[in-house]
Amino acid sequence: MSSNIRKDRLSRILGVVAVLVAVSTAMAHTGIAQEGPPGMTRHVVFAPFDPNAPACSRPAGLRKALTFAQDNGRKFMQGVARGLELAAKDRGLTYEVDQANNDPIAMMEGVRKFVSSQGGALVISPVDSQSISPVIKQAIWSGAYVGSVVPPPAVSLLNAPQYLTGKVLGDEAAGYIKTRLKG
Repeated sequence: MSSNIRKDRLSRILGVVAVLVAVSTAMAHTGIAQEGPPGMTRHVVFAPFDPNAPACSRPAGLRKALTFAQDNGRKFMQGVARGLELAAKDRGLTYEVDQANNDPIAMMEGVRKFVSSQGGALVISPVDSQSISPVIKQAIWSGAYVGSVVPPPAVSLLNAPQYLTGKVLGDEAAGYIKTRLKG
């Protein structure tokens, strides 16, 4: 066997080993959330609101702090961050941003820090919604509010009405073609 073939095989083997090490390291850092209640898994019809019902008790020990677990610094996310900052200020909440810079491990660590510091509200734009899901569930189980920019799990989701947005843009484009471009 020539030395070039051996070097090629060795470099392939080393490449496979590097990938396996990277995957196992990432898996070791993801951790697994402690199981908690599954939440609502089927359609439920609630009784009408009763203003005389006893008040719910708020979760004990949570800070009046809003944290934005931000995936990256793109302009849209900067706008979300600014809106959250203003809303927190208007309501007398502490506001914190934890930007993950597209690193799912950093995002998990940030959300774990939020849970351990007993934050009261988290808004997240997940880097990897599947890997962060168990950690987000820990935040929900702690009693904190969790809002998400599109992918669940969350208490509520920010989601653009895609059909309506597309229709408005499509109607505008058609109107421009008709009036400006004469058909």
